[in-house]
Amino acid sequence: VDRAASLLERMSVDEIVDLIQIMPSKDAQEIIVRLSPSGTAQKVKRILEYDEDTAGGVMTPDFVSVDPDMTVENVIDKIKQVSERFHSIQYVYVTDAKEKFLGVISLRKLIVADRTKKAKETMRGHKKLPTVTAERSLLSVARKMTKYNLYSIAVLGPNHRLLGVITVDDIMRRLLPHA
Repeated sequence: VDRAASLLERMSVDEIVDLIQIMPSKDAQEIIVRLSPSGTAQKVKRILEYDEDTAGGVMTPDFVSVDPDMTVENVIDKIKQVSERFHSIQYVYVTDAKEKFLGVISLRKLIVADRTKKAKETMRGHKKLPTVTAERSLLSVARKMTKYNLYSIAVLGPNHRLLGVITVDDIMRRLLPHA
């Protein structure tokens, strides 16, 4: 179990949740206890609170978020600092101090943007973006992502707090597990 927990620490939170959900309950609890108590374990427990067939049960709490007053140059520097932790980064999520979702910036937009502009000037505002709540069904999330041709979608909680994101590969893995 110790070795398994050590290996799991190198996986993304959503992958750990997927694995824990197929394990016997006793083994899953032992592994959760051995995960990093301050970070990974808390994130895993938070996702496990949701039904696995909902947006909350599929989302990952691992995403790049930035302050709206950061410059584009600072945002790019942050991406460089944290990029090792992510399989891929296509979007940066702009949130305020209370983790309220304000908008999103694509990497493409960051590359071509004026480096002195602020994130809030470069982002696409949340009012123009499709989002989902944590309780939303997977099928509903898939429909929305397909309708708007999205690679990822923000999962919001009360007061527009950004809880996580769902990527198209997460949806595909759940809806077509043997493909």
